[in-house]
Amino acid sequence: DDELGYVPQVLVDGKWREGKNIGFNISLSEPECNNFYSICHGTNISNFLNIAPGFNSFATLHDQWMVDVSRVKGEAMGVVENFGSMVPALFINYGAIYEKYNNEANQAEKINELSFYD
Repeated sequence: DDELGYVPQVLVDGKWREGKNIGFNISLSEPECNNFYSICHGTNISNFLNIAPGFNSFATLHDQWMVDVSRVKGEAMGVVENFGSMVPALFINYGAIYEKYNNEANQAEKINELSFYD
């Protein structure tokens, strides 16, 4: 529910989705989701994008931004806000993932170097 201030949920094939799938937050029974190229929660394209590491966290970040934009504007988000905010969300999301795993990789390398020379 957008009015509650959290990521919208949609019922897809009997399961509630919340930032766990890429695509529009509309039901698969809607006409917009009936084409092979549709990107709605649970469609083939959405499911394919879901296997890309980090795409779910990107979708969750972006969805939360859109909930916040809608609350500030007092109306539903527009196409410009939706698509225009995807690139910054991708950069922030993958930057955070890179930073997390880069630090862990560096720490593991240091541990390996220390244990190799012992």
